[in-house]
Amino acid sequence: MIASLNADAEVISESTVKRDIMEMFASKLEKIKAFLKKAPGKYSFSLDARTSKNALPFMAIRVHWVDEDWVYHSILLDFCYIIGKHDGENFCNMFVKCLDRFEIPMSKILSITMDNAFSNDTFMDFLSEYSMSVDVQISSANNRVRCLPHVLNLCVQDIMSSLKVPLNGEEDDHLDLMEQKPGKSKIRCFDCNTYGHKAYECTKGNSKKNSSAKPETSTSGKTTNAKKPTAWSVVYSGGLSDKENWFVDSGASAHFTMRKDWMENHQSPKINELIVANNSKLSVESSGTVNVNVEHNKNSKNISISNVQYVPDISANLLSVSQLVLKGFTVTFDKSGCRIIDSDGEECATAKMVNNVFQLNLAESKCFAADKNHFWPNHTKLLY
Repeated sequence: MIASLNADAEVISESTVKRDIMEMFASKLEKIKAFLKKAPGKYSFSLDARTSKNALPFMAIRVHWVDEDWVYHSILLDFCYIIGKHDGENFCNMFVKCLDRFEIPMSKILSITMDNAFSNDTFMDFLSEYSMSVDVQISSANNRVRCLPHVLNLCVQDIMSSLKVPLNGEEDDHLDLMEQKPGKSKIRCFDCNTYGHKAYECTKGNSKKNSSAKPETSTSGKTTNAKKPTAWSVVYSGGLSDKENWFVDSGASAHFTMRKDWMENHQSPKINELIVANNSKLSVESSGTVNVNVEHNKNSKNISISNVQYVPDISANLLSVSQLVLKGFTVTFDKSGCRIIDSDGEECATAKMVNNVFQLNLAESKCFAADKNHFWPNHTKLLY
């Protein structure tokens, strides 16, 4: 077909294209390695793991440094497809392989910037252990920089939850006060493009979006509606107290339960206490596994939740969205509820909205400590 369109065009086979790309990659790799070796000082790295909307997990590794002329440089070293568990040990192995590929010694690491996910805490633990094997001291206290935008995002989420910003269409006292303020005629809605109200007050644009929009995938631990108060903020404020159910939560950094009788395989926790919004502290006594009997397609299905933190004084049992996403699950939210989907596209569990939080749909026999001598049919491991 190409020859019929242009007799002078050269037809290139797919093997030739592949060979040329790999040769170009090898050439660029050598140039980057030579460029990095000229750096007089140490390197700073930034890492981030994300799951795409089609449930493919990746980790980006970027290096930053200043040359001898005090010129700042930054290069994306790798964009790795994550194979295996989404935990700190696997992330550490991927990072070390990247350093080896670009011939960057461990002694040249100045800092590593990451967000506040629990897996990044364990990443630094494994990296510290590995660094000692090559006679270098890398530690979370001296070499880790927590991502400031993520910290600010968590602060804003907590502030918005404390303000109890209402859902679209709900009436609230502070909305009435806003309507009384002068200057509303100069405010333009970004949904319907008319003046006199803001987007969250819009009845035209929101009605169109709500009738046609599909559920959005959460890849950063957020729900699709930022105005919904999270279960974590409700727990902080004392507004939620339920020892029998589980709540899918975008604000919690790990899975938490108050029920020691549900847990098995007790281990020492990675953290010893939680500091909540009012600066009070909750003790974390252990971590382990909890088996939950969920309702699935009008039947029951047993799922196993690992790395659950036992916090006796917490007032509700919470499933962390960020931990689900880091392990390759897709979490979607809409007005009908919440869906948790594994990497194969299979639905694992669902949740319904109860008092503006998402409560996991449980079967009649809800949670139990697993009997190692008993076989549970349809048993699924939900998150590690």
